[in-house]
Amino acid sequence: MKNSCRIAAWANDTQRAMFDASLGLAKQLGMEVVAEGVEDLADWDFLRQRGCDLAQGYFIAKAMPAEDLPAWLVTWEVRRPKVSPTNTLPGAD
Repeated sequence: MKNSCRIAAWANDTQRAMFDASLGLAKQLGMEVVAEGVEDLADWDFLRQRGCDLAQGYFIAKAMPAEDLPAWLVTWEVRRPKVSPTNTLPGAD
């Protein structure tokens, strides 16, 4: 089994530069950007501050069967104001 160490882009100068360059290029090309692997509030805040359009990862929700989605939506609506001061996804106007 291979061990992996997660290094968040916000905590690593090189990865942060790569993220910013990729995000900037995508924006210049008119592309919508989806960040994957959002695991905690620090990741979420980093993406919001950088203007990333969309995000997915365990911080938002783990994979679930479709029938669990309605219950998740209820809990997300309660949680969302705490993690999204503007009540929007990262980068939304």
